[in-house]
Amino acid sequence: MDYTAEDEVIIKEKWDDLLLSCTKICKNDEDWNFIKRAFFLAKEAHQGVRRRSGEPYLLHPIAVAKIVIEEIGLGVKSVVAALLHDVVASHIDVGTIATAYIAGTQSQEISHAICSELGEIHQT
Repeated sequence: MDYTAEDEVIIKEKWDDLLLSCTKICKNDEDWNFIKRAFFLAKEAHQGVRRRSGEPYLLHPIAVAKIVIEEIGLGVKSVVAALLHDVVASHIDVGTIATAYIAGTQSQEISHAICSELGEIHQT
């Protein structure tokens, strides 16, 4: 199931709003690209998934990423972790890809933070 045209408009509005917040933390093209790659991976992983409210699930990680910047004051790596936090937990196959992607960026703290969530799921 894909996103509807209306879903795409809502997702784009929230994504654009997040990008505006990212101007506070992105210092170079590498930072921007890191966040963009995480967003598109999350978008693929959550394609067609909906919350109980009916809204696209992708809006949740976007909202968490916005909170990470605006309310907590964290940086690029935390935004990436926020965007990907449910990819590993909800989609093990895509989660494996996400973990490899994160590891490839040499951001081990992000990989550890996300994978520790996966470990807690497997232990329960």
